[in-house]
Amino acid sequence: MIVCENNFYAQSTPQAVNLAGSITARAEAFGIKAYKGDTWNPELLLSQAQNAMDYVRTETKPAFFHCDTYRLNAHSKGDDDRSAEEISEYKAKDFLVKFEQEEPEYFNRFKEKIDEEIDRMLATIFEEGDTKLEDYYTPHTNQKTEEWIALETINKRQVELMNTFFKQQFEQSDKVIFIGEDCLSPYGGAFKVAKDLSFMKPNQLYSTPISESAIMGISNGLALNGFKPFAEIMFGDFITLAFDQIVNHASKFHHMFNKQIDCPVVVRTPMGGRRGYGPTHSQTLDKFLIGIDHVKTVAINTFFNPAIIFDSILQEKQPVIVLENKTDYGKKILTNPSKAFIYKRSNDAYPIVHIKPIVSEPDFTIVAYGGMADYVSTMIEDLFKECDIKPELIIPSLISEIPVEFIAKQLSSTKKLIVIEEGSGYSSYSSELIAALSEVMDESFKVRRIAGLPVPIPSVKSLEDQVLPSKDRIINEIKSTFN
Repeated sequence: MIVCENNFYAQSTPQAVNLAGSITARAEAFGIKAYKGDTWNPELLLSQAQNAMDYVRTETKPAFFHCDTYRLNAHSKGDDDRSAEEISEYKAKDFLVKFEQEEPEYFNRFKEKIDEEIDRMLATIFEEGDTKLEDYYTPHTNQKTEEWIALETINKRQVELMNTFFKQQFEQSDKVIFIGEDCLSPYGGAFKVAKDLSFMKPNQLYSTPISESAIMGISNGLALNGFKPFAEIMFGDFITLAFDQIVNHASKFHHMFNKQIDCPVVVRTPMGGRRGYGPTHSQTLDKFLIGIDHVKTVAINTFFNPAIIFDSILQEKQPVIVLENKTDYGKKILTNPSKAFIYKRSNDAYPIVHIKPIVSEPDFTIVAYGGMADYVSTMIEDLFKECDIKPELIIPSLISEIPVEFIAKQLSSTKKLIVIEEGSGYSSYSSELIAALSEVMDESFKVRRIAGLPVPIPSVKSLEDQVLPSKDRIINEIKSTFN
């Protein structure tokens, strides 16, 4: 039941100035049954409210309850431009005012009980004292990266492995929910991650209207009620429409409610260009997502089975955003690795991939992640041939936290760092990485950022190749920096 409490004002502006039409008609336009009451007729208000609740409970459909009322006091801090006559008019018919006038003894008896309850609550709060910082905030612990595992080729596409993960989870748990636009099979979503899921468990997959804020809000509610929702935002560009629900709701519930509840919602979304989708479907918005407090942001890659990351996400009690590069979906895991390099990953919950020369130590360190990592990995031999320097490539999965100790250890040997990312470089992952390294390293190092240009992604393929970090630009910028 959706309740709209209407007091006829914004903070100071009368509703008549900025609202046209009927409030209840807005709900009815969506086929939602609407009820109406007001606070001046309490018997009718309670009766209509009961009817609305009964409808929701028996029909299992939403209802909209429109309750007219009036704010007798100022909105905040005493600022109030309403006329005294208008306030007096509504005060005269206010239920509580009339109740006090007509039944003073009865009213005072109620008020005394309420005041006593408030006093008890305040006394309890004052006895508890302020929350200590160590009880409110827990610093991040760095990933261990102590055990390393050799990587192997998997002859399956990344999207197949993701789809398999969800099929297995649907079989194992009725708490895993897949929710997003156009997810029903046989279509199975824009990139087929949801292929056949609705055939398997129709009660665990929800195909939604085109409303990212609704997808996110419903997913938050599911997460608060013990489910593990995976909300799919069809294109990463549109995650901005869910941003309010992520930043102001999902990320805050745990602390707002004194750590008594968790909101383990998962938001999956494809990012990136190189497919000619133009400025509205090709952006890399990672920089806006890695700095949300109490939200983990993960970028999957094509070097190991993505189920490893999703298994870790299942254990999370906080919100997680998963970035999936569109060009990676169709790629198989670790195809055509170079015979001159070692490929391994750490045994962390969110593994770090490390690619380095077999024979000798690297001359410089490259850091890239997500789809950019696969792009760079295909050119590591060319970098050696073109620049006559041997690279190592470090690929983090958890990009909302920096594996600063591990990268610093490698950089202490090479003294040269290249950070490559698909999004524009200002105020980005590369910025945070370089800042974090400068705080922990005593020795100096040379650094270069290579990123997308700070303009909308063009639709013309030849121009898109120039805006995004291309092979030629990467090699030329490394040459100009280190040769």
